[in-house]
Amino acid sequence: MRPKYFNTLPAGQLFQAALQMRLGHSQNTSKFPTTSTSRIRGSTWALRLGLLLGVACGTGETAAIDAEIRPRPNIVVLVSDDQSHDTMGHEGQRWLRTPGMDRLAAEGARFTRAFVTTSLCSPSRASFLSGHWARSHGIIDNQTELPSDLPTFASELQAAGYDTAYIGKWHMSWQEERPGFDFSASYLEQGEHQDTNFMVNGKFVGTKGWVDDVATDYALEFLRNERDAPFLLFVGFKSPHSPWEPPERLLSLYENATLTPPANITAVPPYPRGKELKLLIAKRIRTTPYGVPENWVELLGEARKTRQPGRRANWMNKPRRAYHQLIAGVDENVVRLLESMDELGLTENTIVVYASDNGLCNGAHGMLIKRAAYEESIRIPLLIRYPPLTKAGTTIDKLVLNVDLAPTLLDIAGVKTPNKMQGQSLVPLLEGHETKWRTSFVYENFHEPPHHTPTLYALRTEAWKLIEYPGYPGWTELFHLAEDPYETENLAASEAHAATLAALRAELAERERVIGPRPPGFE
Repeated sequence: MRPKYFNTLPAGQLFQAALQMRLGHSQNTSKFPTTSTSRIRGSTWALRLGLLLGVACGTGETAAIDAEIRPRPNIVVLVSDDQSHDTMGHEGQRWLRTPGMDRLAAEGARFTRAFVTTSLCSPSRASFLSGHWARSHGIIDNQTELPSDLPTFASELQAAGYDTAYIGKWHMSWQEERPGFDFSASYLEQGEHQDTNFMVNGKFVGTKGWVDDVATDYALEFLRNERDAPFLLFVGFKSPHSPWEPPERLLSLYENATLTPPANITAVPPYPRGKELKLLIAKRIRTTPYGVPENWVELLGEARKTRQPGRRANWMNKPRRAYHQLIAGVDENVVRLLESMDELGLTENTIVVYASDNGLCNGAHGMLIKRAAYEESIRIPLLIRYPPLTKAGTTIDKLVLNVDLAPTLLDIAGVKTPNKMQGQSLVPLLEGHETKWRTSFVYENFHEPPHHTPTLYALRTEAWKLIEYPGYPGWTELFHLAEDPYETENLAASEAHAATLAALRAELAERERVIGPRPPGFE
């Protein structure tokens, strides 16, 4: 159950006076980084807040303060890059070494059907922060900065008195600012896996070592910093994004593993992929705006190329092994953070979230990319641990989205959620309540040259997926996920499923009406 104070007053109102008291009495004016390794002064803040809550709840006497009253929770958000949903040991891949992620799943809640609304770095990260679909927050590609005036859970928590820090990968164009965060130790665009330059509060600092180790070093310093206020720590890991360059210590990990080809490797998409697009360009078979005629396969005059693993058991073993080595490296740093929180006494009153900005096809549908609407691309890991709220080992199979994170964190922290946030708070699910929940959602991707994935809009329901490509009705895809989880049989042209197709199109239109119009030029 949530701490009782969350039910006594409207969200956000309860802490207003507490915030003023903290601002008026805080003696810690230093800015991170600091060399101090003192434990967080949480007890002082807890006592002040407890006294205030006793008055706010109408008790009038300290002795009557409920023992369950807690200070506002700290928040740690960990986001990897391009990590598929099934790349953790607890997902049945017992050969994978992910003790940190497995610990979070065992001690918190594991969401088995978590998705992003756009499978791309910048749009997805903006959706995590803002609680909006890409068409709403406006970041539809990797070349757009996060607007400084866009409300996010970071800016709202910052305004409510939280000490906020962003560390690691940001990747919204070449943006230097980290809106909503008091402190940042980050880098521009993709950075490098080794010896990348960090920007520490706007100043470039050269670093040595593997980038996710360095980011975790900064995060550990932040955790050890003295403070009176609760904190928000967001850590963006670069891995397992390409180029797949694991740290040297992990190069022999999984050396004897043989990775089998994906079951849907030959179920290729209706649009041309890289080499096919180059052939079309060479033959000057182009139209506008996407640049490909609908019947491009016929015009190309060649059989479609598919990734055929044949009898080679080691299909793509080297790059895929490196991909999993990178995830193991991220997990080592998750372990470091969790163990530090244990040592600092932060575990009980800290929300920990682990997720990825998107999945990766990694050979599925003959591709190594994201952006597409297929399950491997849009499905992500999502783990949330907060002992006062969620029973250990909880499994949740509802359709949850990256846009749900912002309202969830604000809800738990008792901070008012901006009215325009489009996601839903996950708190009822974390508490184990039966509640009415979404049964479908819209996925969207916007063509970004020179990448070859076209603009597309999809509806993902409990059992079905509809994918539509504006201007290309012949490319429409319809999959019965309940019977075809690998999306290998396109039923869009089947007369037997015409009624289902029509119903899903109507539902897609209604869902889109709710989240707002498509961006100009992508209709």
